[in-house]
Order: sequence, then structure tokens, then C-alpha cells
Amino acid sequence: MKKKHSPALTTAHKDLRLSWTKDHMIWNNEWHKVVWSDEKKFNLDGPDGFSYYWHDLRKEEEIFSTRPLGGGSVMIWASFGWGGKSSICFVDGRMNAKGYQEVLKKHLIDIGSC
Repeated sequence: MKKKHSPALTTAHKDLRLSWTKDHMIWNNEWHKVVWSDEKKFNLDGPDGFSYYWHDLRKEEEIFSTRPLGGGSVMIWASFGWGGKSSICFVDGRMNAKGYQEVLKKHLIDIGSC
């Protein structure tokens, strides 16, 4: 089975990241206003063609059989900032703009960012 790899960063991408970093090195109290967040989908029966799935790299990769309707998945979201970290949010269904706003309302309050 051929493994998928993320595209390599181009020189332009690397230059932009370095520039952003240099621009923000002088920040002090401004970091108090920044919140980092991300979401991750975990497939319950292997990859879906677009996502990776977790497996122990020290062991042989297992082959999963897929079901016609799929084996399901779990989507989680979390954030952290100067004031702490949010609780982990389990997202039901697909995330759209309205759903994302609801997640922010319920979970960013945990770290005093609202």
C-alpha cells in the first residue's frame, strides 16, 4: 500500500513563515489576545481517502475492511491561549459556520477569550 504524504513546503511558504515569525517576535501582551485552535477527524475503520488515521508506528499496519456506509468517525475540536485551554469538544455531524460559532461560544469561555 502506497502511503500518502503531505506536499512539501515551497521556498515561498518557508519565507512567509519566517517573515510572520520575525514580525511577531516583539509581541508581548499581544499574545494574551491570541487563541490557537484545531479540529481532527478520527476514522473508526481506517482512512477515507482524504484523511490519515492513527496507528502505532512500532507495529505492522493493520488492514481494515470498509463497510458500504462507512464505519463512522469522531471529530474533536480544542483550543488554547494565554489564559489556558478549552475543554475538548466532540463535534456532531459536519461542521458549518453556524456550528463553529456555537462551538466557540460554548468552549472559548473556558479560557476567558470571549
